[in-house]
Amino acid sequence: DYCPVTIIPITEDIVRHHDLTDVDMHIYDLIDEKRTVERIVRECLEPPFEALSSIVRLMDIGLVEFFPEGAKDMRDISIARSLFLNKIKHVALYVVLILCFLTLILAGHPRITKGFIPREIKTYVDDQRADLARFSGKKKELSATDTNNYAH
Repeated sequence: DYCPVTIIPITEDIVRHHDLTDVDMHIYDLIDEKRTVERIVRECLEPPFEALSSIVRLMDIGLVEFFPEGAKDMRDISIARSLFLNKIKHVALYVVLILCFLTLILAGHPRITKGFIPREIKTYVDDQRADLARFSGKKKELSATDTNNYAH
């Protein structure tokens, strides 16, 4: 009762990539949304086993799907759903890449988060800067203590 329906048009690249035979091509040409599997097997004039194995091969490759007789709308919905899911996959990939990029930017340049430094850390850093300024302004002098240890 089910009819195979073509999902993807067959091209020379698909034929070469999947090593499709003449029987496969003949079966593919007989597939429309009105013929059932039984009718295709009878009309193809091939041995039933080869005809059925060709139909299964076309289904495994993804060129053909099975729907109830006259189900063109179901085929269109299936195609639209697969296209939509592919678009969602691409968008999700780009979103993840953008999030990773932003994370790397924030981790690599902490100056971006300048306004988020706690007060305790700011006072500690300011104290260190004040000590640095105080000590850098002094002149270098020799030690006033007696360095002659031999005199003792």
